[in-house]
Amino acid sequence: MSQSYEPPLLPAAPPIEGPNVFPLDWTLETPKIWELYERAKRETWNPTDLDWQSLAGAFTPEQRLGVLYFYAIDGIFENSGVAAFAQAAIRCYEDHTEDPTKRVFVMISRDECTHDEFCRRVCDALAPGFPLGWQPQSPLEEALKRNVEWASYNAARYWDAYARGFRKYPLEVLFCSFMTAELLGVVLYDLMSKKATHPLFKEAFRLFHRDETRHFALTQYLLESGAPKLTDEGRQIVRKQIRAGFDLMSLLFLDPLPSFWRLPDGFLELHRRFMDAAAESGIGALTAAEQRQMCHDTMLRLERLMGRFEIPFPAIPEIGITGIETVVDPNDFILVAL
Repeated sequence: MSQSYEPPLLPAAPPIEGPNVFPLDWTLETPKIWELYERAKRETWNPTDLDWQSLAGAFTPEQRLGVLYFYAIDGIFENSGVAAFAQAAIRCYEDHTEDPTKRVFVMISRDECTHDEFCRRVCDALAPGFPLGWQPQSPLEEALKRNVEWASYNAARYWDAYARGFRKYPLEVLFCSFMTAELLGVVLYDLMSKKATHPLFKEAFRLFHRDETRHFALTQYLLESGAPKLTDEGRQIVRKQIRAGFDLMSLLFLDPLPSFWRLPDGFLELHRRFMDAAAESGIGALTAAEQRQMCHDTMLRLERLMGRFEIPFPAIPEIGITGIETVVDPNDFILVAL
């Protein structure tokens, strides 16, 4: 370029009103979160590479339905997690959260997509075309399909409230609200990887656990930066979201709690039968007693963590956790995902 060239003098560009993904912004404030982003890239895995041939003949007929049911229920949460964390990423881009936080939420959405694919592959191997293209061949299979449809219906009732919540609440409230499911996921998948005797599931849950530890680490960093900004009202909202998150995830981690799950008579009986069969199958699924102990210990750990930031904790009497009695308003519910 000629040194004599004089560029035209442009006026300042008009300000861009938010929320908007523009202008370009690569701000970096927390190197630890960038390290999580780098770690996520290194730890990406492909379900296709796992040993799917080992599924052939691995289960009794009852165990097959238990495994199918477990992954259908798990898949409800993993599938919603793709969109949930994509929504979080969009909010961070629109509000110009620091660059690594935006990137990590994108990577978490990708992790959820991987977990969802694993659930899909398990279900398709055991019941080709499941769920929409699968035709039950017995009354018990028909009952399984109905249970899964009821679970999906219940989860769907709160998606609109979740989507609205991304504009209704400050980012620090949203970030704190993700923590319940992430910590429960860390503990559950670690226990399942250690308990599983079938090699496919032992390896898969090792990978699930590795992903969830990254997700939880992000929520910890965001809690440390966001909790000091919380108002008293914000702390009360986080308390409600912790209770709401536990109620929602109870379908996978415990038994479906009536405070969230509106289910017909007979659902719980079938749910427990299928979950018991899954626990006997070698995939690492927990027994009812193991689930309850896991939930109790994990929520106590979360209570201690929230206590560091003076965030009040809800009572969860179903697992023996004392605290503030908390009623969840469906209109204020924030859906959480693994």
